[in-house]
Amino acid sequence: MQNRELFKLIELLDKNRNIFLTGGAGVGKSFLVNSLISKYKTLALNVVTLGSTGISAVNVGGVTIHSFFGFGICNSLEELKKFDVRNRRKLSHLKRILEITDLIVIDEISMVSASLFDMIVYRLRELDYRGKILLVGDFFQLPPIIKKREIEDNLFNEEFAFESSSWNYLNPLIVELTKIKRTKDIEFSKILNSIRIGELNSKTLEYL
Repeated sequence: MQNRELFKLIELLDKNRNIFLTGGAGVGKSFLVNSLISKYKTLALNVVTLGSTGISAVNVGGVTIHSFFGFGICNSLEELKKFDVRNRRKLSHLKRILEITDLIVIDEISMVSASLFDMIVYRLRELDYRGKILLVGDFFQLPPIIKKREIEDNLFNEEFAFESSSWNYLNPLIVELTKIKRTKDIEFSKILNSIRIGELNSKTLEYL
């Protein structure tokens, strides 16, 4: 089953430029992504793995979004554009990296705010990135990390990455894993999913 999911994901990446891989806890998102990265490496393809936080970056064996893209202390697209004027040398180095990158994996995408996602896509467009993007996470779980300055600058009250115009620009194909692999208890799996989507009925409450 897991090999079939892997080959299907590779096939979809070949056909579609970008993918959003999602699903509840225990469905095997991390395992599938790690298998994909290993497979890409065996094919001599270059993968950049990014995390929204230091912890998530370590979990996927990568670096943070801010570190890789050189965002510094910028909290908005406007700040980033001004910041870039003084950092042309660093951008040329990043451009060379992106030119040989086949896939960018961004883990825990739900923790990426709309403002930060706009900055990511702006950077990729400006540096003419032509590889594929795999976004991984579950918007039913961890919310975005939003700084006070971002809230003040957010005219359209956009919070989640998928609320930004940049999400529509990337137009990722949604791939949802639904089968929980950490347990064979079907009833427990259904209870977990009902909690995940906020549907608490009498049966769920009684079970808990």
